[in-house]
This record gives sequence, structure tokens and C-alpha cells, in this order.
Amino acid sequence: MRRHSSTSESSPKPASSRTTASIWRLISKKNEIILRLNEGDAGLPFYCVHPLGGDVASYSQFVSALGPHQQIYGIQATKSVLHSNLTDSIELLAEHYVEALRSFQPHGPLVLGGWSVGAPIALDMARQLQAVGRQVPLLVILDGILANVRGGIQIWDPRYYWRLASNIPKWIANDLIEGRHNIGRRVRARLSAILRIADRRGKVISNGHEIDTFVDTTGWPPEQISFARRLYAANEAYVPRPYNGRVIVYAAKTQPLFHLLQVEATWGQVCSPIETVRIDGTHLSFLHQPRVSAVASDLRSRLERLPME
Repeated sequence: MRRHSSTSESSPKPASSRTTASIWRLISKKNEIILRLNEGDAGLPFYCVHPLGGDVASYSQFVSALGPHQQIYGIQATKSVLHSNLTDSIELLAEHYVEALRSFQPHGPLVLGGWSVGAPIALDMARQLQAVGRQVPLLVILDGILANVRGGIQIWDPRYYWRLASNIPKWIANDLIEGRHNIGRRVRARLSAILRIADRRGKVISNGHEIDTFVDTTGWPPEQISFARRLYAANEAYVPRPYNGRVIVYAAKTQPLFHLLQVEATWGQVCSPIETVRIDGTHLSFLHQPRVSAVASDLRSRLERLPME
């Protein structure tokens, strides 16, 4: 297997004897945009783009579930990215990451993927790479969110609310029961966020933000919170261009309580054709055991079948 020229050549790779927790503490301190997440050397290089928080720790169990052989890298937001204007748009951020990726791996095909907000960033990266002649044999969407794409059942359609009602039992089973160890904390966080965001008259309060209703940012440094808010706004405004390439969409079966993500329908508006695999669980439990094993098992077989050139 060829070696990639990169800034990480001089930085130590995680030793297999270290615990998973130690590995993820180690990589979170690195300054490189692209991080090696395991010691695998098989298959095409697989790059996973960070979600809303800018870090790649969310992929810890996903990397373990894919196994030790597939080479996997993370694309994270470094401190220079956190303090820049790159999050003014998904396209700008994707362009920055494409430059880093082309420097890291100047030649050859590669696989891109992303969970949540990482998915639209990966999509635009794949589009930009295709524009300069690079092969992206597979784009992996892990319950990705295209916030500004209309697809599926619209909210004025009675079927929308029927599906919401039908989703409640699954939400109770997957969100509340599976997360019973932290129900109290999550409820308190949600109520606190609601109180911060709006007063009784619906007036927006300056120190609140919409992401506080679904992301617990407790313990995040101020620059990371600011980055997440700006990235959220960029994704809300992002209008993706049509993408012509192979796409696999992994979609969580259980929807949030108050709205439908409709992942498959929105991605179908941008990428055609797509393959969809629906996974038990919620958007937040998607990359954790036991759900992530189903994702990894299906994806592993697809990665193994990709041609190396």
C-alpha cells in the first residue's frame, strides 16, 4: 500500500495497546486537519468529516466497529478553522478541507463520508474533487442533514403528522428507554435551553441558540460553541448542487419527536441514484453500540468491493 505525503508523517500514530479513550484524547490535541484514526492499511482511504462540534471523537465506536484493517482518517476543524470565517458557507469550509486533502493524498481515489452536518460538507468536498478530476468511488452519508432541501412529505400534508404520531412509540423506546441513564440530565438541559432561547413572549434571548435544544454544549470552550452555531447557520443556508456519483445513505429509523428529518427523501433530490440502508435507533444513537454495528457491517462489505485504482 502506498504511503500518503502528509503533515502527519512526523506525528506519532496511536499505538494499538492504548485504550480507545486515550486515543481520542490524543487526537483531540493534534493541530492537523487530517488525522489517522486507526492503523489499518487495507482498502481505499476513507475520510470522515467532523459533525457540528468540529471534532472527530463521534466516530470512535464507528472506527472500532469497521475493524482494524480499513484505513480511516478524520477531518477535523483545527483552531485556525475555529477562528476563521470559513464557516460563512459550507462551500468555503469544504474548499479548505479539499486543499488539505489534496496535499495529504495528492493522487488516487478515496472515499468520503460524514455524520450529521459532516455529510453536506463531505458532499461538497466530493463535488469539488470531481471537478478537478479526482475519483470518489463512494460517498457515505451517515444520517446526514440537508436542512435547506425540500423533499418527502411537507408539513402541510396530514400524512406528515400521521408519521410523527406513528414515530412516538419508537422515539420512546429508542430515545428515552435506551438513554434512561441520563434522562434527567437531558430533560433539564432541554428545559434550560428552551428558557434561554425565548421568554414568555417569544422574544429571542441573546445568549441562547437553536442548537442548544438538541446539543448539550456543557463543557465546550467558547470558540467551539461559536463555531457550532456558525456552522449550523451555514448548513441552514446551504443549497447543494446536483452530485453525480455513487452515494450510500444510512438513515436512522427513529425520527425526532417534533419533526421528520426525511434523510432519504432530501438526499434523493440532490444525488441520483442513491442506495439507502435504514438503521434502528435515533440520529444521536446512530454511531453508538449496538446500532453502529449494523452500519459498519453493511459498509465494510461495500468498502471491500471497491476497486483500488
